[in-house]
Amino acid sequence: MSTPRDCLVFLYILGLTVLFTEADGSPSVGGSLSSVENVLNVIGNPPSDGGINNDKFDPQQQRTYEKLQDLADVLRTEVVNVVEDLKAYRQCIVELATSAGSRDGGPPQQEKFPRINQASALPSGFRLVTGIYSVLSLLSPDHPISDVNICGSACTDDLRCGGFSWDTEEQVPCRFVVDSAVPGAARAFVSQAYIYNKYAGNKTLVEIPAPLHLSWQQAFQKCADKGAILVTHPTTSKEHAALTIRHNPWFFVDLQRHEDGSYASSNLGMVLPSYFDFHWYPNNPHGGQEKCMGMGDTPMVTFDFPCDKVDESSEYSLFCLV
Repeated sequence: MSTPRDCLVFLYILGLTVLFTEADGSPSVGGSLSSVENVLNVIGNPPSDGGINNDKFDPQQQRTYEKLQDLADVLRTEVVNVVEDLKAYRQCIVELATSAGSRDGGPPQQEKFPRINQASALPSGFRLVTGIYSVLSLLSPDHPISDVNICGSACTDDLRCGGFSWDTEEQVPCRFVVDSAVPGAARAFVSQAYIYNKYAGNKTLVEIPAPLHLSWQQAFQKCADKGAILVTHPTTSKEHAALTIRHNPWFFVDLQRHEDGSYASSNLGMVLPSYFDFHWYPNNPHGGQEKCMGMGDTPMVTFDFPCDKVDESSEYSLFCLV
């Protein structure tokens, strides 16, 4: 049986999953289901066949649940399998129902699962990423930190920190995710970490569900279709570190090589000279028609690739800026 903590963690992750969903159920950055919080208020009867009695749902709760079902086919990723999440959702509701009391005036009972406090569930400016692809470079803070929100604040203030790992079973629970070139950083495998969302000044960095195999042009257009832009090449140690926290080995960036050898973005006006130190992947750059840029691997490197070619041999994440 799920523990209260398991239910709360699931409900919060589910809230993040639908954060980038339009009101009509279609995936899109910037839209949201209007009342994910209603999930916590749903009262149902224990099921007889593994399902849930929807008769106790009010109209808005019913619409919310139906939209979650509709998301199952379009938001299935390696990290958040919505089909499994819906099962967990039903289980949480069933357990909640056993302690909620009657709707018909019975004596109120203490809630089994307290409401999620969004402000305290995650440090401000961070997003939890599970199922991380690669080994991360971790650095212990200068002073011991015993609170996850203080860890987040310290990471925000540190120009090297693109996120952090939090594990209370470790001797040092708070460890910053940094670029592999940072002195003192140690490579370690962690299954999840908090990524710092702020990027390129006032933009928010998001990784959205996408096919594992896609071209640079497709990546660029998928971000545009969601009212966002393809992530730009990192220009700071903090941005570089943040991009190491991802689900798949490779990703494309908004950067193309021009005829004069310089590299420019399409959206934010970034221009990098031909002699910029990209830390190229072996045997890159190729020149010629391979004008679009991508990044990946561990430690992270840059490569060029034909803009319209789908890379069937590698798996890609899709980073967009909102």
